[in-house]
Amino acid sequence: MTVSPFSHKVRLLLCGNCAGPLPAPNEGGIATCEFCDTKSVLDPREEIPITPAERPPITEQDRLLKLRGQDGKNVTPPSELPFALMVWHGEDNPKRAKLGIEWWKKTIAGIKEGGSDADKHERVIYWLTLTFTNYYGSRKEWDRLRGMLETSVEVCRVPANLQVLRCYLARFAARMGDFEAAHEWLAACDPRSEDLRMDSAWRYSNALIAQYQSQFSRVLELLGKKFDEVPIAQELDFTVSMVRANALERMDDLEGAKQVLRDTLASTRGQPRLLKEIAEQSHTKLCPQAWPVVYAEAQRGWVIRYWVMTAVWLGAANYFALDWILGEDGDGWSIGLGWLVIPVLAVGWVLRARWRP
Repeated sequence: MTVSPFSHKVRLLLCGNCAGPLPAPNEGGIATCEFCDTKSVLDPREEIPITPAERPPITEQDRLLKLRGQDGKNVTPPSELPFALMVWHGEDNPKRAKLGIEWWKKTIAGIKEGGSDADKHERVIYWLTLTFTNYYGSRKEWDRLRGMLETSVEVCRVPANLQVLRCYLARFAARMGDFEAAHEWLAACDPRSEDLRMDSAWRYSNALIAQYQSQFSRVLELLGKKFDEVPIAQELDFTVSMVRANALERMDDLEGAKQVLRDTLASTRGQPRLLKEIAEQSHTKLCPQAWPVVYAEAQRGWVIRYWVMTAVWLGAANYFALDWILGEDGDGWSIGLGWLVIPVLAVGWVLRARWRP
C-alpha cells in the first residue's frame, strides 16, 4: 500500500535554512536536508493533547450558546508582517511566496531562540502557514505543504492554533483517501471545545471525512441541516454550506440543498462567485444539481446590481464634472450639493467592485 503524503506514521518538516521538505526521525536526532545539506538537530516528536485534562462541566446547549456568541470575529493578520503579506491569501504570486518564506524561516528561528516575543512569533507562523496552505495546495506541492503544517504544529503552543493546524492535516489526509491518518491527526484534538475556531475546524474536518466516505447523515449530524443551525466560524461559512448542501442533495433533499445555499448567500451577503470557486476547486463534485440553479439565480441579481450601480456612478461622475466646469465661483449649488457627489462616487466604486459579476 502506498503511503499518502499526509500519513501520520511518518514525520515530515521543513528545513529551517532552505524551507525544503525534511524527512525526520520520530525519536529526534540529526536530520540532513537533501536540498541544501544543512543538518538540523531535532527533538523527539511530541503529540500534545489539546483536550484539557480538567474543565468545568457544561451542557451541550450552553456550550453551543457560548460558541454562537463568538461568531462574526475573524482572525486578522499580525501587524508584524509587511503589508504585502497581510493582504496575500495564497494566490499564485511567486514574489510574495518568496517573501513569505523568508519571514517564515526568520520567525521559526526566533521561536527556537525563545524570549519574550514567542506569542508574536506564533501569530506570524500561524498566519503564514494558513496562507501557504492555499498556495502549496493550489500548486499540489504536497510535501512542502505537509512539512510546513507539521513544523508549525510542533512549534505552536496555543490550543486554538494547534487544533486548526491538525485539522488541516486531517482534511488533506482524507482528501488523499488516507482516513486512518486523518483520524490520527484528529486524535489529539478537543471535540467539545468552547472556542468557536477550534470547534468549527473539528466539525468541518469530521464532516469532510464523512463526506468522502459517503456518510451523508453523519455530515448533517455534525453541520446541521440548515444554515446557522450550529455555530460555525465566519471564515468557514461558505465551505461548510457547500458540504451541508451536498449532503442534503445526496440524500434526495434537493429543495433543502437549494435553500441552504440561498440562505447562505442571503445571510452573509456573500458573492456567488465565492461559492462558485469552492464548488470548482473541490476535487469532488459538490451539489451537481442544486448549485447551478442557485448560482444562476444569484448571478442574475448581482449582474443587475452591478449595472445599476455602474449607471449611478457614471451619472454622478458626469454630473460632478459638468458642475465643476459650468458652475460659477461662490455658486451655492457648486459648493453645496455638487460636492456631495464625491461620497456617491466613492461608495459607488466600492459597490461596483463588490457586485462585479
